[in-house]
Amino acid sequence: MKKKRIVIIDGLNTYLRNYIVNPSLSTNGNPIGGLKGFLSSLQKLSRELKPDHLVIVWDGPGGSQRRKTVNKNYKEGRKPIRLNRSVKLLSEEENIKNKVWPLAMAYDRFGVNENGYPTLLELELSNECNLECLMCDGFLSSGIRKNRDKLPKLPMHYNDNFVEQLKEYIPHLEELRFNGGEPFLHKIVHKICMLVSEINPKLQINFATNGLIYNKRVKEILEKCDIRMNISIDGFTKETYEKIRVNSDWETLMKNFKIFWKYLLKKNQAPSVMVNPMRNNWWEMKDAVRFANKYKSNLWYNTVHHPSHLALHNLPIEELKDIHRQLKKDLRELEEENKYYTSSNTPRDYLEKRMANIGKFKMFVNNQVVGWINESR
Repeated sequence: MKKKRIVIIDGLNTYLRNYIVNPSLSTNGNPIGGLKGFLSSLQKLSRELKPDHLVIVWDGPGGSQRRKTVNKNYKEGRKPIRLNRSVKLLSEEENIKNKVWPLAMAYDRFGVNENGYPTLLELELSNECNLECLMCDGFLSSGIRKNRDKLPKLPMHYNDNFVEQLKEYIPHLEELRFNGGEPFLHKIVHKICMLVSEINPKLQINFATNGLIYNKRVKEILEKCDIRMNISIDGFTKETYEKIRVNSDWETLMKNFKIFWKYLLKKNQAPSVMVNPMRNNWWEMKDAVRFANKYKSNLWYNTVHHPSHLALHNLPIEELKDIHRQLKKDLRELEEENKYYTSSNTPRDYLEKRMANIGKFKMFVNNQVVGWINESR
């Protein structure tokens, strides 16, 4: 009878050995070298040793209790882990202060209230949209679905009955969010907002918008509801913006942005500027910082994976290095400009917002782009 080969792996040790030497970062800038290296080690061992069974052993809660019973000084005096790179992990407080959060943290503070109702409702009711952005698809844009994909219109599943059902939930909400297509175009969104104005007028409503729609319905929503906005802008010159956001108009965007900005300013708020860094606009990312700072707005960078021909992460390593070199110059330029703004000549909240926006650009340059370069090696 053939003996079976069993390989037993010290899971924590294998993970730490890889974490120490692998500097890979996720697209959000989080360290993932330990996990990537751990999986690679498993593949290598399996390929070379060809075991019948592979067992991964982890310490239980509290570590190696049995060994500590035998020797209470077990692992005492070991030198701390030394990484092959410089890493500063921010505390949760620092993350919040810098407003550099993983996506999930945008939902963390919302839960179920004492009556068993959700406190956050996020709705994507239609793909109706006035634009056909290069990086978008037919599921999110009715124009793309019709003109690029040559597919029939998506059925509308939400009607007045759905709006009626929301009456039970609206009194319990702390925030309501509208995404998908261009929400300011959707008639049902207007109906829901009018219902909110009657039932829970202080409810915060957040719109993900391209900023190009400003009509009577939008005016009524702004007048009767408490609105916040995430405005998507993927270029900071007329040429770049209009090439990416097909059917858009730069002058209309600027006109509407100022209207929305003044509306939010009265509420001591500001729009958030949402940007997709891509192959056809990466050189304007520094201008995104300047634009957001000019209007005292919050800046956010998204990550584009699809379509792949517009994504940055899959470029050849030499191209990524060239982009990184230029972005580093842009970062130094922004930091030099920001030296003028100090606590003695700038209100504290504006100074913190400027620093946060530059900080997000810095994370994009030093964490995300560097992470892509490391993954390409």
